[in-house]
Formats: sequence, C-alpha cells, structure tokens
Amino acid sequence: MRGKIFVDTNILVYCFDSADPTKKKRANQVVEQLWEGSNGVLSLQVLKEFFVTVTGKLATKMTFRDARAAVLDLLSWDIFYENRASLEKTFEIFQRHHLSFWDANILSSAILSGCDRIYSEDLQHSRTIEDVKILNPFLINGG
Repeated sequence: MRGKIFVDTNILVYCFDSADPTKKKRANQVVEQLWEGSNGVLSLQVLKEFFVTVTGKLATKMTFRDARAAVLDLLSWDIFYENRASLEKTFEIFQRHHLSFWDANILSSAILSGCDRIYSEDLQHSRTIEDVKILNPFLINGG
C-alpha cells in the first residue's frame, strides 16, 4: 500500500488554471490518482490558499460558488487540522531548515499527519525533511 501524500496548494490550483495546459493536465492526473487511492492529505491552510488563489489571482478566476464547491469536495480528503503541537513543529522546521514560515507549516502538517511525501512545485524537489520526501510532480512521470 502506498503511503499518504500531502498536496501543496499549487498542485490544486493548476487543476483549475488554463494558463498552462501541460501543468493542468499533470495536476489533474496527480489529484485523480490521489482521489482514487484515498491517500491524499490536505490542510486547512492549503484549502484557504487554494480558495484565495482561484478566486482572485488566476487570469480566469473561479466564481465564489464554484471555488466553494471545489473546497467542499476536497474536504472529503484526509484533512490535517492544526493545533499547538503543529505550530511548535512549524517553528522548529522554520528555524532548523531556513524555510519560509508557510512552507515550514506545510511540512509540519505533512509530518504530523504521517505523510511520507509532499507534492509541491514550490519546495526543493527530491529533498527529504524528517522522512518526508518533497516531489515536484511536474518533474516526475506517473506520480
């Protein structure tokens, strides 16, 4: 059985962004595989960032209604809910690995939710932090 995979915001956004058809196709493949395998993990941070991005930052913005529906669908995934321990873990990762606070928060969510991988375009591809391997799905074939 494959391990759990944390998905960063940018992967979800590409599923709804027509600006780059190649990335849109690959992002949809990744999300579909995770949906079918029931091994995708998200956090509330990711869902909030997704909503803000698709309704306000894309060339072709999603309507509030469509973006809300997408977020509600994604809530059927395994969702990591932050708490005091996750904030402390974020501080630790932020200090130890010199990442942005928000990237450290993504990593702490992945670690504490038991993921062995993160799919992200923003973090360093192939780097491993605390047994979580970072993979850019646009640089690998088949996920």
